Amino acid sequence: MSEKNSEANLEVLPHRRNTYNIRVFKFTDLQVEAAKLRAQGYTLTQIADKLKRKPHHISKALREFWDTAMYMRLVLKELSRLHYFDMYTNRSNFPARVRSIKEEKIRQGKWPFSPHNIPLGFKLSEDRTLQVDADTVAIVRRIFERVINGEPPLRVGKEEGLKRARTVFRILRNPIYIGCIRFGGKLIKAKHKPLINEETWNQAQEILDELKVEKPPSTPLIGFRRVGAKIIVDQEKSDIIKKIFQLRLQRKSIGEIGAEVKMPAWKVHAIIKNPAYKAIVGEELWLKTFNIRVTKKELQEKRTAKIDAKILLCLHESPKKTGEIMRVVGLSRTSVKSHLRMLKLKGLVEREEGQFGRWKIKT
Repeated sequence: MSEKNSEANLEVLPHRRNTYNIRVFKFTDLQVEAAKLRAQGYTLTQIADKLKRKPHHISKALREFWDTAMYMRLVLKELSRLHYFDMYTNRSNFPARVRSIKEEKIRQGKWPFSPHNIPLGFKLSEDRTLQVDADTVAIVRRIFERVINGEPPLRVGKEEGLKRARTVFRILRNPIYIGCIRFGGKLIKAKHKPLINEETWNQAQEILDELKVEKPPSTPLIGFRRVGAKIIVDQEKSDIIKKIFQLRLQRKSIGEIGAEVKMPAWKVHAIIKNPAYKAIVGEELWLKTFNIRVTKKELQEKRTAKIDAKILLCLHESPKKTGEIMRVVGLSRTSVKSHLRMLKLKGLVEREEGQFGRWKIKT
């Protein structure tokens, strides 16, 4: 399709209704350029000469652009009032803001998590505060009492009617029963009523430690090896773990790291999030990488830069037409033309004169 035909197809009405009866607003490059020149005081004839169009085309483009521009002005003003753009410009801090909000709710006595995750012995009130559940609080207290009196935890869990006996360990380790909530790697003092005292809690923790409830996995993690009953750092395999954390520190995505170390992305993600690897990379480096969030915008910028580099390398060899560039970079005509326009705006490439002019590096 020629550029003339392609550009003509873009000149549609500024808004119309589609098959779902939804208003669609759009404007073309011609309308924007004409509006810019009109704002500078140019007449319709002068604008037509500059843009190499007929005056009645320019007049029509400006009329269509006006309605859309006025509507978008109102929309942008309303979005700005609601701080819509602040949400996206500060997106890198979004996870930290969410954590901060949840911590504040916990301190206020609110339950910031799913109502399906209420621990045994509590219930959620209408204002999302934790209240003692009279039907199950006795079960929790009996579990702690029986365990500190020497009964096996698994048997206690089974006899107390827990759906899974091993859930008893989660109950015994949960600090919510002494008035604290574990969140973000730290204990936060909450306002709900504790179900047991700290002395009972500490006795239960000592018994669990003696029973070695939290056993190391039978198969060592990548970067570790078993020596007898102990699991120690494997110096030979720990290098790949260090490389993963160093690449993440460079804000590489999980997929990029996986491709570089030849490992599935899910496994790389599991390594980065596992605190056991503090033994290999140190706590400081682990915390830095744990808090890194590579945004979609960053990933898109990296992909764009990669494609731009391919196009420039292709044009360094010799000038090429759009179709030839498409075959080299493996993208559609629309995508290639979009990248070429951006490169042209940056002053990196230019196009030879003529309808089918070739693209080349700007000298």
